[in-house]
Amino acid sequence: IRSINKLIRVGKLEVAMVIRVDEKKGYIDLSKRRVAREDIVKCEERYSKGKAVNSIMRHLAETTGSNLEDLNKRIAWPLNKAPYKNTYEAFRIAISDQERVFKGLDVDPQILEQLMVVIRRKLTPQP
Repeated sequence: IRSINKLIRVGKLEVAMVIRVDEKKGYIDLSKRRVAREDIVKCEERYSKGKAVNSIMRHLAETTGSNLEDLNKRIAWPLNKAPYKNTYEAFRIAISDQERVFKGLDVDPQILEQLMVVIRRKLTPQP
């Protein structure tokens, strides 16, 4: 490829497969062609859900004055395991069954209440 700018716009998110990594030179060879259509859809869906969770956690950190990484360690990362598919799905379930989702976590009740306010605002479908 002579010019990467002809293939991809700066700032645009693209799904690509890693072909090779050259640690000495610091190069990563990528391929857009080798990515299947269904993989693109899955990747974009996973990215949008992760972005929504990050937005919720960042907002919670700002409103409570807490450290974002600490909140992620205590809330988001533990929920990214079984029985939930991911943190996004756990947050969706928490809208209707808060006790079941958050019962095993060591979280201050005031932070948990603020988290539920943010989750309801950001994840409840708008009419």
